Amino acid sequence: MVIHYPEALYRLAIETGQAPNKVCSWTYNSNNKRQHRDVAYFGVTPDFRQVTQPYKNPTDKRVKALIAAGKTGAALYDWWNINQVKNTSAEKTAHPCQMPVEVMKNIVGILPEGYTILDLFMGSGTTGVACKELGRDFIGCELDTEYYEIAKERLL
Repeated sequence: MVIHYPEALYRLAIETGQAPNKVCSWTYNSNNKRQHRDVAYFGVTPDFRQVTQPYKNPTDKRVKALIAAGKTGAALYDWWNINQVKNTSAEKTAHPCQMPVEVMKNIVGILPEGYTILDLFMGSGTTGVACKELGRDFIGCELDTEYYEIAKERLL
């Protein structure tokens, strides 16, 4: 799985000769010209039914019937509008490009069960936090000792 700007993902697919099995988009408000990144799944097919989200129209009679029957939400869509971690965010650490836990929980949550999640660029450990919350196995690697210590603290 790769998270990147669309042009970089397309170049990666062309260079490797492998198209992703699925692509979804993470959108966010930003003061930059970039307002989204794509999440591409290579060699694995995610199951969007494994993660639910609140119904978009809870007053619709069909949705009301689903809620009355005990359903808690719809299957995750392939378009996620989740704010970036900003300096004022409660989850913010010293890492300058910290990923939101909610994004990583979506990414990991739709992967098949039984996979060990490997994050080769662990940074502040957000992927590990998501894996811990979801009960998934996780291995993280980080060269920067400051970021490694942040991740270690978050995962204890």
